Amino acid sequence: MHSSMHDAFGRAVGETRARRDLSKEELGFAPALHRNYVGAIERGEINPTQRVLLKLADGLHVREQRDVLWVRCRRRSHRSATSTSS
Repeated sequence: MHSSMHDAFGRAVGETRARRDLSKEELGFAPALHRNYVGAIERGEINPTQRVLLKLADGLHVREQRDVLWVRCRRRSHRSATSTSS
């Protein structure tokens, strides 16, 4: 499903990749993501999983943001589990 959130995330990935002077292939190499998959993320065509988000953060060398993202994802999953069990 294509959404404005996917578009915004894709633009952020593409801009960060460009600032780091990485090709899609170079970005995908370290986290073992195919360049076509990276391109689809940048175009907002894919809703990446948490695992892929963390791989992208590593590939883009944004470790601080990766850690913040991890905490936010954990909080959301905890809140969801808590609200469904109430």
